[in-house]
Amino acid sequence: MTRGAEDGNPCREENRGRNLFIQIFVDFILLLAVGVPVIVSYNGGIPPFRRGFFCDDNSIKYPYVEDTISDAVLMGVGFTMAFILVIFVEVPRYMSSKLPMAKSRELVICVKSCCVSLLGFAITMGFVQSLKYSVGALRPHFLDVCKPDFSAFNCSQGYISQYTCTETKFSDSILRRSRTSFPSGHAAFSMYIAVYLSLFFEVRCAFWFSRSLKPLMQACLFLFSVLVSVTRVQDHKHHPHDVIAGSILGIIVGLFVFKTLGEKAARSREINLFVPFLRKQDTDSEPRTPTPLLQHDRTSFLRLSNQKNECNGNYSFNKSSSSPSLTNEIICRDGLPV
Repeated sequence: MTRGAEDGNPCREENRGRNLFIQIFVDFILLLAVGVPVIVSYNGGIPPFRRGFFCDDNSIKYPYVEDTISDAVLMGVGFTMAFILVIFVEVPRYMSSKLPMAKSRELVICVKSCCVSLLGFAITMGFVQSLKYSVGALRPHFLDVCKPDFSAFNCSQGYISQYTCTETKFSDSILRRSRTSFPSGHAAFSMYIAVYLSLFFEVRCAFWFSRSLKPLMQACLFLFSVLVSVTRVQDHKHHPHDVIAGSILGIIVGLFVFKTLGEKAARSREINLFVPFLRKQDTDSEPRTPTPLLQHDRTSFLRLSNQKNECNGNYSFNKSSSSPSLTNEIICRDGLPV
């Protein structure tokens, strides 16, 4: 525990609480700074790189199939699952804390962990969208969605860069996303969730009644990520290498964010959250550890100093003890002990 917590200094607690809320506010601003460009690019505010194709490229001739797991479903399931699992871990810790400062600490850790996980999600999708729109890789169903006019160019020339899409039954959004195959956003997001939550469990969770429950939960997270990635290949939304690249990206970001920010937040000992309704000014607060020996030594030293002054410098230590100490008697020259 910090010295400020032991002293119970309200000014220090208020300053630390203010610093904590400033940190959360700055993290929120950074989250917006990273997330807004992602949202803008996702909604079509930024066009992807226009890449050409080869007429004999069979990897982009698959039919268009609706998503087994749509973007909205993946986000909803992913965030809901993360929220439930964090509550499953943090609520028992919060309820088992008896002292108000301990409850404050658990609340701070929960809030910090949520902010860090959201920031990591924004970083993951920022990398994904940047790569998607700069590479402009064609999805397996590109030719079915675009239906280029093959009569307008000669396939014998090889790479076709100038073409016009003639298909009208698909929306502009589907046509735009048919040029954003690399990497897989589903694979990156699901793998990031699996890695981050697994590491979060490793730090914050311990089941005394079972040694296999935590590894089983971590394995289920990775199984969920693998199943999501497999559906992207089955639905002709991504090539296998797109899914592999997205999974690697999710693993890297998950490890990086947790090791640099998440682990510090999960192991935080900042317990002086300056929230009035979580602080009590009664006997329930944590008792201070007394130091009677140190206090006795200091008191003895002051007492002996006063006795020396009273003797006007005419004093000597009692030699009855083999080793002089502060508690030895002081004898004045008149022979009377002080």
